[in-house]
Amino acid sequence: MSGEIFIPLGDFYFPLAIAIELSSKVRLKTLDLLHLAYIAALEEQGEEIHELVTVDDDFKGEEEAIKRELKIQIKTIGDPL
Repeated sequence: MSGEIFIPLGDFYFPLAIAIELSSKVRLKTLDLLHLAYIAALEEQGEEIHELVTVDDDFKGEEEAIKRELKIQIKTIGDPL
């Protein structure tokens, strides 16, 4: 993996390219999309990530889209385990 990916706008740093791609599928703010992009990049390198724990309720609102795209669970602090 070179760390870059080509999209119609040119070569981009891999996590940034993933965030751009996710932006059409998951309705989150830019920095939140980058959190998801880093999860995707780590999974691309063989890491197993099953859930994201956050205090940001915006993730909970997009939980179904995140599950569909990244196959991870969202846990917000305060949720029952």
